[in-house]
Amino acid sequence: MSLEHRTQTRKRLKSVVQVTNDDTGEEVGRIFDITIEGFMLLTREVVDPDKTFNFSFCLPDGFSGHSEIKLQAVCMWCQNSSFSEEFGAGFRLATINPVYEPAFQLFISEF
Repeated sequence: MSLEHRTQTRKRLKSVVQVTNDDTGEEVGRIFDITIEGFMLLTREVVDPDKTFNFSFCLPDGFSGHSEIKLQAVCMWCQNSSFSEEFGAGFRLATINPVYEPAFQLFISEF
């Protein structure tokens, strides 16, 4: 039996997108893959599952519209990465301000 709960296909990004914890101002990691429902971060630190974070990330150069996106996400899991010395952490999108939604959707489709 599969433990897969995603309903959307994950999309690997073509560029590096660093994510910042807005509550601490610290860089958390970089987005590895993303869907409209959530994303996976590669991070150097273990992330606590079930914890909600306020994140922001700058959009890559050449992206039209907003230059950054702010959202709230819940960590669903965190484990050792199978392909690096980092950790992989899966996040479910909790909320996003409607002003960022069009840019977020465009970002996923273009990058």
